[in-house]
Amino acid sequence: MSSYLLFGSVSLLVPVVAFFCISDREKPFAGIPGPSPTSWPYGNMLELLFHAPYGQHEFEWQKRYGRVYSIKGCIGEDRLMVSDPITLRHILADTGDFRKCPQHQLINKRVFGDGSVLYAHGAEHRRIRNIMLPAFSVNALLLVVPKLQAIAEELRESWAKSLESDMDEGGVVDIFPDIHETTLKAVTQCIMGYDMAADEAYIESYRNLVITGAKRSKLAILTHSVLLALPDWVVTALTYFPPRDFATLLRFRKMSDTRSSKFLKSKIEARTLGIESDGEKSLFDVMLDTYLKTPDALTLEEIQNQFGTITVAGEDTTANTLIWAFYELSRNHDWQIRLREEINVAQERSKERTPQFYDSMPFLNALIKEVVRFYNALPYTERIAVRDTVLPVSKAITSRSGKKVTEIPVKKGQYVEIAIASYNRLPDIWGEDAEHFDPLRWLDGRVESTTEGALGPYANVLTFIGGPRTCIGWRFAVLEVQVVLCDLIRHVHIDNLDPAATSPVHAISLAPLRKETNGQIGMPLKLTFI
Repeated sequence: MSSYLLFGSVSLLVPVVAFFCISDREKPFAGIPGPSPTSWPYGNMLELLFHAPYGQHEFEWQKRYGRVYSIKGCIGEDRLMVSDPITLRHILADTGDFRKCPQHQLINKRVFGDGSVLYAHGAEHRRIRNIMLPAFSVNALLLVVPKLQAIAEELRESWAKSLESDMDEGGVVDIFPDIHETTLKAVTQCIMGYDMAADEAYIESYRNLVITGAKRSKLAILTHSVLLALPDWVVTALTYFPPRDFATLLRFRKMSDTRSSKFLKSKIEARTLGIESDGEKSLFDVMLDTYLKTPDALTLEEIQNQFGTITVAGEDTTANTLIWAFYELSRNHDWQIRLREEINVAQERSKERTPQFYDSMPFLNALIKEVVRFYNALPYTERIAVRDTVLPVSKAITSRSGKKVTEIPVKKGQYVEIAIASYNRLPDIWGEDAEHFDPLRWLDGRVESTTEGALGPYANVLTFIGGPRTCIGWRFAVLEVQVVLCDLIRHVHIDNLDPAATSPVHAISLAPLRKETNGQIGMPLKLTFI
């Protein structure tokens, strides 16, 4: 979820520094097969990141070269693309072999703070994460269902008013900005208990941050690789003398710190005076309870650091998951009818709205699992080897020289790509038709129901990552999608006038690109209330 940090601007002298950093590196992956680079400056990165739809080249590479193969990064850098479950398990496990890239972590520290769950690592990360986990437990989620329902109803009412006032549009609404506004409300109100609606300055600061991170350009791709090649002291200097785009990220940090400090102070004062909140309890309240009972467990600053972290990590990815769910339902009216009927039956069967209520609907959850699998929010992420190690593979690789390779040596400082999108399309896990979207695979036995050896926390998909860095809010994200889909599909029929005009592209998360709009992101759908 923090991939937007990769695109901070770097001065024109940086590529020169990067060249000398990279030129001395060893080439440990030279014998591993992979596609030839299309250029020296960009290697294979333009095909990987810049083409629409996302995966146009990556999925073909996987078919040709297998689950582990080499690619060229920018400026001649060697990288390893990994979708092999055995290899991924080793990379993601808490073995001390691999970590988040230190250059990215330095930026995480400046943008979110030392106590952010995105920045902390090792024992500190485990401590902070363990304190936060109860706030995202099944029991804690019971507290936020009413608020999620109210937020979904607000969106439905907003669409109804929009259709009434814009009759000339023929019922077509670009749902992209509306869904993002909805998920921003959900994150800030349900998790933090903060009413974002009146804080236009914070909303603008967050939107500017997202726009900065979502820039799709050759320069952004080159900057990403250059950043990885820089010594830590150079990256640290950039955070104190920031280029324009990175200054946007730092302004968000300042805005977030100001809001969170004032907000948490008011909550603590209310608790001291014995004043209870007049609304539903937020997940932040659960964390605050822990702080007040055992203040040595974590600091107030560490709670404060989660304010911006959760805003960024929890909004964009969930919004685009919902948008792709509506997109697929708009293409298949039979699925839409089936889901609506299932929701109506469930509503008649039970008046109680709990996470268990939403989990009880088979087709709803099959649809969500398929969206999360097929339109994974983050297509890939990176790790760096912190010491020399060896990566196992589940199937032997034939090297360029013709030798069978059953393990791959990795040197300290080498980068590997966790190919989330490729893993989520492995035929022997998801079925021979894994490259097609079909929620019925979760109901007809094409997907194994066992969780033995699962990588991810949800349905074995890797979208929420796995291991110690598993997305801490994955249960909340799934519940949010469940609640919003149930409310809207029950009342609204969705049509797509031109499904082929939309392609998924890499823009922080997997976003919908409108082909006829010269690179604009959006999802116009025809809405009819029923």
